Amino acid sequence: MKPYMFITVDQPAGRFYVTTINASVLIPISQSQTRTPYNTTGIQRMLLSDRVSSIATYCKGTEAMFPTPIILSGDSKYFRFYKGLSTDYSLTEKNIEDVEYANLDAGYLTIDSDAIIRDHRFLSIVDGQHRLAGISESGLANKFDLLVMFVFDTEAAQDAEIFSIINRNQKQVSKSLVYDLYGLNDNPTVERFAHEVVKAMNSLEYSSMQYCIKMLGYKTDNYNDSGELVPQLVSQGSLMSELMKLITKDSTKDNLLTSEGQMIRFEAGDEKRVFRRYYAYDELVLMQAHCIAFFNAWIKQLDLCSFSRNSIMYKTIGFVAGTKTLQIAFNELVASFTGERSYSGQNMNNEEFDGKALVEQYESIYSKYLGTLNFSDIRVESISSSQSGAKKIVDILFAKSQF
Repeated sequence: MKPYMFITVDQPAGRFYVTTINASVLIPISQSQTRTPYNTTGIQRMLLSDRVSSIATYCKGTEAMFPTPIILSGDSKYFRFYKGLSTDYSLTEKNIEDVEYANLDAGYLTIDSDAIIRDHRFLSIVDGQHRLAGISESGLANKFDLLVMFVFDTEAAQDAEIFSIINRNQKQVSKSLVYDLYGLNDNPTVERFAHEVVKAMNSLEYSSMQYCIKMLGYKTDNYNDSGELVPQLVSQGSLMSELMKLITKDSTKDNLLTSEGQMIRFEAGDEKRVFRRYYAYDELVLMQAHCIAFFNAWIKQLDLCSFSRNSIMYKTIGFVAGTKTLQIAFNELVASFTGERSYSGQNMNNEEFDGKALVEQYESIYSKYLGTLNFSDIRVESISSSQSGAKKIVDILFAKSQF
């Protein structure tokens, strides 16, 4: 049996045994104890198949990594603990620790995998079930050495306490910050493409949303050229999440294709992803122009209808509704854009490129279209600050539209 070097980590909750083990070794001997109405000793959530599939796709990329530990609970009788290796780097009986493993601060351990499988005493996955399931589904388990933290001889209640502490105390990183960091990556990911769109919307002087986007997810003091404080209306994370839906249904899959130099595929249902072609052919400037032009027209229409800047129409839900309206508008107006030239590789933020004329052309088309919709029928007091509120706005806008 292969020896694994380990160290111990002591914390108030107990002692953890930390080592690295290949995923191909862990997967056959680990099992998730899912909590259901019929299994009250289980601690885990149901596996989410979409998340598992997404991780499996991610595993195939050249930048795939899992730097955070898998936490497993096991019966110590299936492990042997050693002070060290002999001079020929083999394990011998004289090196076996003759005291309780709990008193061993560092050393080597071996796992009797055959006995674990034979006795059906699988290691319980305290944290990391989706990662292990995704790696297993990818068929690439042997490529991943994983950081593992073991706890031994615990009761289900102790495992549940560790699980709940991990999930209770974790604070999700702001999507806006994560998306902003994609701007530092040279790889042509969906996230980087959408980030460049939002950055142009927030920075260019002919964008009505200049300085109005919370790029890192929190408000900062932004002033226009007249020295006036510009109110920030929506976070980059919220806006990018919606714009990415107009490009892809699976960014992990598309990112893998582009990293391998393959063409982006077009499938049934992609008519909803109106900007997918621009991503596939690296026509960033066209998506930037459409988004700037549409929201210029959208904000003008809100002002014409006298919506207060403090109303929900100028908050996240209003911009989510705007993005959904953009999807419909583009599909209905696509014939108006048939004269588009290829702007492959162009970027609105490139000082050598002036996209103002292009934006003005599109804005005129979108303004005419939005003028036919039922903005006057929207009663902001009846709109909830949830996705259902955004859907209600869109339903009202198109209820009697005769464009």
